[in-house]
Formats: sequence, C-alpha cells, structure tokens
Amino acid sequence: MLEFLAGQLPDSRILLVGTYRDTEVSRDHPLSKTLAQLARNASYQREELAGLDAGDVGQLIEHISGAEPSPEMVQAIYEHTDGNPFFMTEIIRLLGVSRLSASRPADVDLAELEIPQSVLEVVGQRLNRLSADCESSLTTAAVIGRQFDFRVLGLLSDEISETQLLESIDEGLDSHLIQEITGQRDIYQFSHALVQQTLRERLSTSRRVRLHARIGETLETLYGDDSGDHAAELAYHFAEAESVTGTDRLVKYALVAGERALEAHANEEALDHFLRGIHAKDLGIEGPGPLSDTESAALLFGVGRALAGASGRQNLAEAFASLNRAFDYYAGTGDDANAVKVAEYPMMVPQGHGFAVGLVARALKLAPTDSPEAGRLFARYVLVMGLEEGNYQGSLDALDSAVAIAQRTGDAKLEMRSLAHSSRVNYWHLQWERAVEDGSAVLTALDDQQ
Repeated sequence: MLEFLAGQLPDSRILLVGTYRDTEVSRDHPLSKTLAQLARNASYQREELAGLDAGDVGQLIEHISGAEPSPEMVQAIYEHTDGNPFFMTEIIRLLGVSRLSASRPADVDLAELEIPQSVLEVVGQRLNRLSADCESSLTTAAVIGRQFDFRVLGLLSDEISETQLLESIDEGLDSHLIQEITGQRDIYQFSHALVQQTLRERLSTSRRVRLHARIGETLETLYGDDSGDHAAELAYHFAEAESVTGTDRLVKYALVAGERALEAHANEEALDHFLRGIHAKDLGIEGPGPLSDTESAALLFGVGRALAGASGRQNLAEAFASLNRAFDYYAGTGDDANAVKVAEYPMMVPQGHGFAVGLVARALKLAPTDSPEAGRLFARYVLVMGLEEGNYQGSLDALDSAVAIAQRTGDAKLEMRSLAHSSRVNYWHLQWERAVEDGSAVLTALDDQQ
C-alpha cells in the first residue's frame, strides 16, 4: 500500500508522513525493502530523529521535576541516556526533585542507579528478540564496558567459534543495540548505556564478579608490558572482582591509574583511583596507628596531591592529613628521600592555618645540610613561614638559606622559585617595594635564560 501510494503522490497535493522504530526493523524486515523502493522516488525524504542534544536536556529535567539541575547532573543524565526522551523521563522521575537540584552536588552515580521498571520492559523487549548466542555474547560485552574490543570478547567467548561470534555481532548491529566506532577497527559500543546496564543486571552477582575476574586477567595478559597504559580499566575490573581475585592487583593498578590521572591534571579521577586502593586496604585518611607498607603510604601521598588540586578548605585539611600519614611512614622506615618528596610538594598554603609548616620543619631535619633537597625545602619554607605562620622574619631567613644553596649548586630554577615565593609573602605583608624587587629579579632571570 505504501509503495502504491508513493507512486501517486508526485502529481498530488498530499503529504504522507510515516514513522517507524529503526531498532525494530532488521535487514530482513519487509519494510526495509519498501524503504529501498521509496528511496528511488524524487519526492521521498527521510529524517532520522536522534535524541535530544545536551542543551535541551536541562530544560526537560526542569520541566519534569520543577527543579533547576546542576550542570554536572545534566551531563550525567545526557551521557547515560544519549538524549533518549523516554529514558530520560523515567530516570528523572526515579531520581526525584531533591537529587536533581542545582543547590546540591551531583553525587549520584547513575551507573549504580536502579533501572526504572518501565525502561527495563522496553529494553527487555528488544533483548528478548535476540538469539541465545547473541544475548550471551552481548552480556559478556556489557561486563567489559560501554565500549568493547572484538579481540577481547573473542578470548572470553571460547565456547563458540569466531564465525558464530561474528554472526552475533552482526545481529546486535542489525538490532541497533550496538554500533561500530568510526575509525576504530573491531571496536564496538552499546547504543545506550542503559542497554549495557540492563544486560549486566541480568547476571547474578556471582557470575558477574567471576566474569570481571576473567576480563581483568585476560586484559592483563593481552596488554603485557603495556598494562600501565590501561591501568584505569584494569583497576576497575579487579575492583569489581575483589572478592575473587583479592586486593593485590586492584591496589597495584589503582596506584598506577591515579598517578597517570595526576599527570593529566585530572584530580577528581585520580582521587577516585587512590580511594579505591585505600578502601581495598581498609585504610583511612586520618586512621589510627602507623601504616603497614609502602603501598599504603603511596596511596595516601596520592590522595593528598589529588585533594590539593581541588578547591575547598576541608579538602586542604584532608590533603595535609594524608600527607602527614605518608610522611610518618617514610620517615619512620628511613626512606628520607620520599619523606622529603612529600614535604616539598607544592600545595596551596592558606593564610593563618598551620597545615604545612610543621611538615616542612620535620623534613628539614632529614635532608642533608646544603643539599638540593634542603634548598627546595627552604624555598617551600619561605611560603609557609610567611603566609601560614605570619612569621615575616622567618620567611626572610628561609629565603637567604634557599638562595645560598641555589647559588652554590648553580640551580637557577630554585633561586627563581624562592624569589617568587618571597614576592608573594612581601605582598601579603604589605612590603610593596620588596615584592616588586623580588618579582623583577625573577623576570630578569627568565629573560637571561631565554
């Protein structure tokens, strides 16, 4: 009927509009052949209705909930639903007004949120049309992640042949449950995060945990010497499989992932990795008693640096608490080099709060006299004495010591850092002329180096 009508429309004043769900139309569906015929007609036009864009999501959330959402919440819901209006509506209603308000931090992990029953039914209908092999393969893929590599899926699907697995992938593509990633060979992605989450939740906890263990071990073997480049992925899987695989590899990769995130200035991501390791070792930032091993100290040093990159006075207090515990361990085990490394870390110094001064003072007792380490600590002392303690003369004395070591060792960067700190202290203590003098000396030294 549609093909017949289409042939009569070019000479008429009739507009015929039809809609269909592409997720329900496979290549073998009769409508696919009809659409191919219609495409030859000059009057035929096809419009694909995609999800809402990120800018419209906030308006929909506010319209449904009556609360202005935070930007973080808008982005989280958009990424979780890909802008699908039905999925978004159900998630928004499940979250409720109070958890969507912009006056609250976006502390909701949507990946851990229970999927609304209405969404489960819709996604379930699509999954129920799959063959048993396809559903099994996609379930394994869902545990791998939102994106998955065909090679990894093949290593985990040893009960079926590669041909059967390829057929399952084709079936998933035809059903629009997964899609190919442009420009990346053999890499696929679930069309919606909720599809992936639904498949994962169809597994029992025991099966899911053991599958994460297999995935982690498979990836570790596959990556080999390059495992460090994939530390975040490995840390995630070994964290999910902790009850089966233990904590050793979880802590190992959490440390590496945290350090990589810090290098990229991704402080919040780094904090998540370090805290994952701390929880696995049952530590606390300000917990009682000494630390038991080097890994624990490294995790706390990482937490301190990650928190230092975030704003907020409470974060700084927790950051210094972490650094102090790490310092205590290194100093107590005779690892003076790492103890000094902790104390000299360039954190922001809040005026009037003695977070860092005691740490630097203790480290100075460990560093060899007139050594580069002592010079870096004295440069740090310039700042903490002048701002934290408000001890102007103490800051000047530290400057003299730092500059003397810098000149003796030919360390121009140390001298410039010390003078830059002094300029800031002088400004704070209303010593305008000296602040300009020290700052100008730094600029002159930079020009000389160029």
